[in-house]
Amino acid sequence: MGILAAILLALALTLSLRLGRFISTPLLQLRVWLRDPHPYTPGIERQDEIGDLARQLHARLAPPPPPEPEEEDEPDDFDDMPAPKTAPRTKRAGQTRHR
Repeated sequence: MGILAAILLALALTLSLRLGRFISTPLLQLRVWLRDPHPYTPGIERQDEIGDLARQLHARLAPPPPPEPEEEDEPDDFDDMPAPKTAPRTKRAGQTRHR
């Protein structure tokens, strides 16, 4: 009976530590985010009270995301130009091919 109690106690301790980390980690991330808000707010994808808190903080404090750069049209000039012609390679004095 004592072994069963020890196993259940260890299981309860393990589960409580995991649950504590599951709650405290996003709150710690939000606390760090509050020091320097940026467009990505941690925890807004969660579907619980912590996610609600993160979404409310994001709505009030997050700066607007930076605008995306506009795409510039690349010049199509190099499609119209022929390839440069090069002179054939000549053998230099002292260089021979061994076959």
